[in-house]
This record gives sequence, structure tokens and C-alpha cells, in this order.
Amino acid sequence: MKEYTSTKEIVNIVKEVLEADDFRYFLNEEHGVFEFVKKIKCKIQWIRYLISVEEGKVSVYGLCPVVPDYKDGLQYQGFIVCGKIHIK
Repeated sequence: MKEYTSTKEIVNIVKEVLEADDFRYFLNEEHGVFEFVKKIKCKIQWIRYLISVEEGKVSVYGLCPVVPDYKDGLQYQGFIVCGKIHIK
């Protein structure tokens, strides 16, 4: 497996993957952070992703709403799903 050490090289790979799947994303080049939303057909409805590229690693964060049934009288709640992928 090839080693990726350059932040710019990793950013370019992430761009290629997102563009290959037709994701519309925003890239904050100063901080190396990608941001995009993926709509899904279920109760969650969408996931907002943040991909942070740092030297030698990529961190992926996902934020998705959880909408409870209103018949239970519950208000809107949310949670964050986080994961890290280290590229060496």
C-alpha cells in the first residue's frame, strides 16, 4: 500500500473520491476541511460530513439528526457520529 505523507496529496485524493461520486462539497483550503451533505431515505434524512485532512491522516465526522415520533411528545434531538481514519 502506498504511503501518503503530503497533505496536498491527501486533499487531492479526497477531492477525486468526492467528485467521482458527484458530491457537491465545500473545501476550506486554509484548514484542509471538506464539508458536504448526503441525503438518505430514512428517518435520519441526511448526514452532514466534515472531512479534516491533516499531515498523514484524515478524520471523518458525521452529524445527523434524529427525529423522534412526535406522538410521544418528544422534542428534536440530535447526535454526532465520529470516526477517524489514519492514512500512513
